[in-house]
Amino acid sequence: MSHKTIALIDPVWGGHSPSYFVQYWAALVCQQNESELDFTLIGFSPQPEQTRKLLASRGVKDARIFPLETPLRSHYPHSRRGNVGFALAHWKSLRKVVQQAEDEDRKPLSLALIIWLEPFLAQFLTGTLVERHFRRPWAGLYLHPFTFRIKQSRRLRLLEKIFPQYGAVQARNCRAVLTLDEGIAAAMSRRIGKPVLAMPDVADASTPDPNFQLPHEVKKRAGGRLVCGLIGVLQKRKGILSFIEAAKAKPPDWFFVIAGALIKNDFTAEELCLVKEFFDSQPQNCAAWLTHLDEASLNATVCACDVLFAAYETFPHSSTILAKAALYDKLAIVSQGFLMSERVARHNLGWILPESTPAALLDLLTHTDRQVVQEKKIHARFADYTREHSEAKLRSVMGQLISKNGATGDSLKHFPP
Repeated sequence: MSHKTIALIDPVWGGHSPSYFVQYWAALVCQQNESELDFTLIGFSPQPEQTRKLLASRGVKDARIFPLETPLRSHYPHSRRGNVGFALAHWKSLRKVVQQAEDEDRKPLSLALIIWLEPFLAQFLTGTLVERHFRRPWAGLYLHPFTFRIKQSRRLRLLEKIFPQYGAVQARNCRAVLTLDEGIAAAMSRRIGKPVLAMPDVADASTPDPNFQLPHEVKKRAGGRLVCGLIGVLQKRKGILSFIEAAKAKPPDWFFVIAGALIKNDFTAEELCLVKEFFDSQPQNCAAWLTHLDEASLNATVCACDVLFAAYETFPHSSTILAKAALYDKLAIVSQGFLMSERVARHNLGWILPESTPAALLDLLTHTDRQVVQEKKIHARFADYTREHSEAKLRSVMGQLISKNGATGDSLKHFPP
């Protein structure tokens, strides 16, 4: 059995992707150490130095990370042809750096694992076209498979059937697709004709920073009231406008926390004015921290809350904040109708509200006191959820992927370079 090479590829290095990169790297290293799988692990990133530093901070030394030059969206028009060109440019860029690594190692890549697949996808981009430009075996994490959760018009459904957004995965050298949505994995597999593996959405369990000032401020100002937090990147779809409306109504038993970087270009001028007015008024029942939170600070803020607000708008996908809530035994409020509500209902993790309804949120908080929260926590299955979305589960699924598709046996047929 010849020695294999597996590449972990991050084309974005933003949002959650650095966390995914570190988690997946660690899971693959565990497979090296704990099993008979024989492979070398390399990485590709637009920020190789930052990637190496982050891995080093988690105890990974001397990781081989190659620079990945990613195309700029501004160089491609927002049209069918432009979208296909932009996606193809990602495949061409990946082919170039993979070839450089193969020349250095003098052996072909066994499996390319792309941890954010969306930049490589476009409607009208077919698997056959992908095969022409990237000929090594690959698999990818499809973070936001929108069409599998959101009902579309008849015209769009017909177009999607003929030219699906995910057409690239029908390339013969695509070995598997990964998804964070266990609810659609089987349906996706049937539709694309490929194995689909449901990946756990693992929370970063960095030790909460005891020196981060916001949790101390919250505890002091809350004065024994229950604390409801909206934590993370503050985009409009996170429901911040509904959250602010509820805070303005001042339900007596509650104190509010809003923490994370505010993405101002997500809002209209009028909406941004309302948000600014709220914070400028320095409300007595709300603490705010409107800059980026590292994981240790974010975890400390989660620990300061009793309930986490995650009633996002038109968001059918997974959110790590639910894993954070379960990890620290915090209840959550989510929107009705999609993956997160399915998970909350299955594990009794909190409350499910109609989407974009400040009145429903206010009604819930008004009729929820500390006794209600404590009773609900008794029946919540936090530990079950945490096991489903654990590092151990990630290692298990990653082992399934690479044992079949790159690190053992001779089942992998390389395309000619």
